Order: sequence, then structure tokens, then C-alpha cells
Amino acid sequence: MAAYATRIDMAERYGESEMKGLEAGKIATTVAAALADASAEADSYLAARYVLPLPDGKAYPSLRWAVCDMARYRLWEAKPKDEEDTVAVRYRRAVSWLQEVAAGDAALLDAGGEEPPAAGRGCSAVVLSGRRKVFTNRVLRGMDYGRD
Repeated sequence: MAAYATRIDMAERYGESEMKGLEAGKIATTVAAALADASAEADSYLAARYVLPLPDGKAYPSLRWAVCDMARYRLWEAKPKDEEDTVAVRYRRAVSWLQEVAAGDAALLDAGGEEPPAAGRGCSAVVLSGRRKVFTNRVLRGMDYGRD
């Protein structure tokens, strides 16, 4: 599965100096792993409404920024203790938006304003079959019910 955002997207959103701070003392794959984890978390919400994987070559700006906020939260060295911390607030906002998308209260739109294909849920028709009736009205009319 490809991540919905890249390190470049994160640098555009938060600045190169913050990215260097997030990467300081970490192995080179840490940012990629955080983006992949955030993308997988996003997929867990999107699967309720859309066919996954999302179509290749489509850009979903809102999803990209939500994944950036979620990955940034994962990379934050000292997890925010203050509930109003910007990183934590952005993470919660991203998760809340994904929940709204999953519930159908918000939409995931690509750069052209189109939604990805919706996931089909259940059957659209019910088909019943069974054996023929043994006791039809005609059979029952001809039965003697023990009357003498």
C-alpha cells in the first residue's frame, strides 16, 4: 500500500526546519513508516465507505493533509501532554474528519471534485428458493380430520 502523503508534503505543510527536528536522531525510514502507518489508519476509516485501494493517480488533498497531521503526531518525540497542543489537536481533527467521511457526513473528493468508487455493502436483492409445498389448499380440502 502506498502512503497518501510524502515527506515533501509534510515539509510543505510544516516547514523544513520542523521536519529536520522530527527526523533528528531517527533512522531514515522513520518518516516513511509514520506516513505508512497514518495511511493505514486512514484506510481503516475509508474502507467503511469506499473501495480500497483508492484509484491510482488520483490526488485527494484533504486526505493528504489529514495523513500528514497523523504522521506528524506519530513522529512527535514527546507526546503532547496538553490537550490544546497543536499537534494533538490536528491529529484529533484528522481522525474526526475521517470518522465523518466513513459515516457519510463528509466526502473524500479528489482535486477534480469527484468521489472514489463507493464500497458495495450487502446484496441488493434477496432470492429465496425451497421445496414445493407439501400441504396445499387442494390437499387439505380432501383430508379427513378425524370426523366421524
